[in-house]
Amino acid sequence: MRQIGTGLGDDGGGTGDGSGRGNAPRMDRGSGRSGRSGRSGGAGRGAGDRRGRGRGSSGEMPAARDPWRVRIRSPRSGEVIGSGVLLGGDTVLTCAHVLPGRDAPVTVEFPEIEGAAGSPATVREGCWHPAREDRADLALLTVHSPPPGRPSAPLVRAAPAAGLSVELCGYSEAVMQGRGAAFGATVSRTFGERVQLNPAQAHLPRHGFSGGPVLDMGRPTGVLGITVTAYLDRAGAAPLMLAHMIPVDTVIRYLPEVKRWARGRHGVEPGLATTASATQRVDADYAARLARWLSGRDPAPVYATEITPGSVRERTVQRALALADRELSPDRPVVVSSAPPETIPPVGSLDLAVHAAGRTAEEVARRIAERVRLRAPEEDGPPDRTPDRPDGEGGGDGSRGSGGNGPAAGARELLRGLRLSLTVAVLGMNRAATPAELVELCGELAERDCRLLLVWDGGSTAARRAARESVRLRHRIGRITARLRELDTRIEHLPPPAAADPPDTAPRAVAAQLWVDLAAYHGAHRTAGGRPPVAQLHRALDRLSGRIGALEERIRAAQDTAGRLRARRAELRRELDTYRQLAAGLLHAEHIGLHPLYEAAREALYGPPLGPDTAGAAAEAVARYTAAVRRALGWPPAEEAP
Repeated sequence: MRQIGTGLGDDGGGTGDGSGRGNAPRMDRGSGRSGRSGRSGGAGRGAGDRRGRGRGSSGEMPAARDPWRVRIRSPRSGEVIGSGVLLGGDTVLTCAHVLPGRDAPVTVEFPEIEGAAGSPATVREGCWHPAREDRADLALLTVHSPPPGRPSAPLVRAAPAAGLSVELCGYSEAVMQGRGAAFGATVSRTFGERVQLNPAQAHLPRHGFSGGPVLDMGRPTGVLGITVTAYLDRAGAAPLMLAHMIPVDTVIRYLPEVKRWARGRHGVEPGLATTASATQRVDADYAARLARWLSGRDPAPVYATEITPGSVRERTVQRALALADRELSPDRPVVVSSAPPETIPPVGSLDLAVHAAGRTAEEVARRIAERVRLRAPEEDGPPDRTPDRPDGEGGGDGSRGSGGNGPAAGARELLRGLRLSLTVAVLGMNRAATPAELVELCGELAERDCRLLLVWDGGSTAARRAARESVRLRHRIGRITARLRELDTRIEHLPPPAAADPPDTAPRAVAAQLWVDLAAYHGAHRTAGGRPPVAQLHRALDRLSGRIGALEERIRAAQDTAGRLRARRAELRRELDTYRQLAAGLLHAEHIGLHPLYEAAREALYGPPLGPDTAGAAAEAVARYTAAVRRALGWPPAEEAP
């Protein structure tokens, strides 16, 4: 679970009120790791509506006819043993465990290409990486008779944010008579070479899906990685709703040849770190503090630090960036064997590292938006094919916008629409084109649940501390905002308040006042320029948090009361129905006084939900009807019955 602390991360370590990466998805993306929420409803992030998609008879969705999706069969048994994606027309990316062995040939079929014949395929030299615990499990196959048109899958580097809606596609003998199928899932845990996925209920991928593409549900479609695992319980009956994806960044780490088919922004911008950075000598204490923060064991939302170009500290930061990035991180056992384990951050613990030198806040925001494949809501149509720039930082990941390189202008506006929950490193804070605007952008990101590693290479220490405090405060405001949004949702499902309660004490009215106060504190921060009254605002937020906690407790109590009222209503309905059946079955003629009493009781129980004011009246109405039925039947009153 994500943790919430009370201190502040910095070069000296410490704790904070931010959150480390967690295991549970936060499903509020687009309104809203976990909390990189489902990106549905976000700016251009919708659930996606791939053409040709509909419900299959067994509950799965037929997959779209993407010509680069392939089915892999055993030439010996003829059974489907896995899936894969076609690259460059004659290369298939799949999982190593799908194949019978390094030297065993397989048959690759192209079921989405009308009339295309299958082809023998073998493992390409140097492109076999069998599974080792939760690492590797990748292979490239050479297709000896490529299909017509030589289609290629749109591989995309991207930050697989927790809560992101994805689609797992593959082939299996058990699904749709061997036709391809697709299953919805959401990203949950994002640490590690692999990314954990939670498939939709009852849609766990079957045997044969390994190696199949995992598709981004945004527009246009992009292949974020391939499916690698799915689990059943030990009895093999009820599925555990769990699968894993090997993202494109990890694929490139093991299979560099795949880089030429991949688009999208690198996790670590070229020039900030290299593969060689991961093994260089560093300041061990400083490396341990960085690793602790990246791992989430130090849950501070902001880690602010200062380095000197060419110093050991700069090399230490470069090493941390490389180790935390899936594409740059080398073989973990090799790294750990030559360095203290506490200095090794988890692979996948960094979503993006960007250098701000000479860039505006909007340019930095655009790089973040490209990394999570944001695009404006009105955008649609085929992906642009603008090639990557010479520095390897292409925007041609299928995003459209100004000049065909990334999202349209207004990346900051796109980011404001989402709760991102990314971990982002921003270097050269003091050398940005507009440092104050960059700090404001970092504050906006913090409000959206991002964790930020902010690096200065000079400038005023006081300015660094002020920026750190400001961004940390914005993170706290964002967490309180999320709490209030959750309260609003819970209030919507509460029964109406009792008539005797003063209107201004109702939960909805209290929540509205909390929103007003939060807006005032937020406004005080924003209008104070670069020197907001941080200490005073933290104290005000402490008081506000206490009031929110009190309202949360009231809502919990109200929900408990509502649960008891629902149970009481169900009990009264059963009693009313029982006596209604007794009257209909045992009385030979309708009793003249029963019908009005029944209608009164039924209206009380089947009208609006019972509230504190109406529960007693409903019970009395049922009691009057049951007593009348007993009298008509000649039975004694219920309280006198033996």
